[in-house]
Amino acid sequence: MLPSFLVLPSSIILLQLSLLLLNVFHVPLLPVLLLLLLPFLLHASYEPFPFLT
Repeated sequence: MLPSFLVLPSSIILLQLSLLLLNVFHVPLLPVLLLLLLPFLLHASYEPFPFLT
């Protein structure tokens, strides 16, 4: 699992990449993004990160 200080930047990068792909390829990436963020959300529910508390 990524350290907590890397989760937020990586999710922002994933969001920017998904927006770029959405603009270029017109791919509906919300399900993909949710799947990518699901491990972070599950991990955060067990061990809350500082920025989520």
